[in-house]
Amino acid sequence: MCIRDRCYKEFQLLQSFGKVKTKPNNLIVEIKLPKEHVESQFFHLGSMITTILDDTTALMVFKAAQGRKLVVSIDMNLSLIDNETQTDKLVFVSECQELNHIVAHTHCNVYDSYTGKKVAIGRQVLR
Repeated sequence: MCIRDRCYKEFQLLQSFGKVKTKPNNLIVEIKLPKEHVESQFFHLGSMITTILDDTTALMVFKAAQGRKLVVSIDMNLSLIDNETQTDKLVFVSECQELNHIVAHTHCNVYDSYTGKKVAIGRQVLR
C-alpha cells in the first residue's frame, strides 16, 4: 500500500470517530471517544490520546508536504496538563511548525470539547 493510500485510510478512520476540519495551517479533529477507549467516569486514556496525536500530526505533515514526503516518527512526546478532566469528547488541533527536506516538527494541543480547557500538549518530529 502506498503512503498516500495509507494516509487516506487514517483520515477516513478519524472521520468515522468524529469531525475533521482542515485549514491551511492546521488539522482540527473532534472525537467522541468510544466507550471501550474511555476509563471509568470518562477519564481519557493517555494511550488513546497518543495514538490520535500520532495520526493527526502525521497527516498534517503529509498535507503540508503535498504528499511528497514519507512520514516516519522519530520522536514524540505527550504532556497531560489536566489528567482529571472528565470528558469523552476531545478536540485535537495539529500544526506543522517546520518542514524541511530532512525533518518536520509538529505540535498538537488537545482540548476538552465541552469546556475548551486544554488537557494535553504533544509534539512529534517526523522524517
